[in-house]
Amino acid sequence: MVMGYIHRSPPTLKRQNERIPSQVTTLGGSATSGGSRDGHGNQSTTGGRRHHDTKMLGSGFLEFKLDYSETTNLTIGDVVSSEVISAGDYLWRICCYPRGKTETDKGEYVSIFLHLISDSKDIKTIFQVFCLGKDAEPSFSNEKRLVHVFSYAGKGIGWTQFMKRSILEANYVINGQLTLVCGIIVVGDNNIAVPSSEIGYDLVFLLKDKVGTDVSFIVKDETIPAHRVVLAARSPVFKAQLFASMTDATSSSILLEDIEPVTFKAMLWFMYMNELPEDDVFGDSPAE
Repeated sequence: MVMGYIHRSPPTLKRQNERIPSQVTTLGGSATSGGSRDGHGNQSTTGGRRHHDTKMLGSGFLEFKLDYSETTNLTIGDVVSSEVISAGDYLWRICCYPRGKTETDKGEYVSIFLHLISDSKDIKTIFQVFCLGKDAEPSFSNEKRLVHVFSYAGKGIGWTQFMKRSILEANYVINGQLTLVCGIIVVGDNNIAVPSSEIGYDLVFLLKDKVGTDVSFIVKDETIPAHRVVLAARSPVFKAQLFASMTDATSSSILLEDIEPVTFKAMLWFMYMNELPEDDVFGDSPAE
């Protein structure tokens, strides 16, 4: 993923192509028309761009519909922009470069950027873009997302290499039209709350349900499955035993002696969860 930063600078576009309609359907805030701006977020002095009407649907996202069949007539650096859009009480514009923004990409990529239009600063924003597939359903296989603090009006953030045109044409262009779904989420404070990690519980669920287990330990008369990669990541002893040249590295089951099943299960729980299990997790207490 290549992320490009655009700052206010003299326009470098070869032309403002008037023949490619872009229809933007907003899903949040209010949309208003504004003066035409170039790909750098600056006011254009070479004439306006034609836009379709904007229809309000919901909150946070918008659909950017591009007449992709017309983009073959464009050159690198030509931009198709949305109307000025309101999200989070700020004004924004989406700028799409159907044949890429820079010459170095040889016209093989589509570039897309989000520009702040409002005269504001220190606006922390999450920008997300994904496509609608040929079944008209959202496709997240090539989704892009970033978090950025906009420091001044006109600044833009996005990707010079959002996606290869060949991938778009094969998977997302329907009857000559491409639909990009753009999410603009304004975070009200400079600190994004990061939820606590539940990876331990996720790993334990995989262990309990025997999903993806690839090694078993025979303890007394009980067979206990586990994941080699988890054990190797948590213990250098297991790493050497399961991935080195030892016999156990190629064995699907390993015999353990001098340990009780409940004790070994408690050890596995700690390795997966990074905490000791409650006394009743395995129905018995580990042997002393």
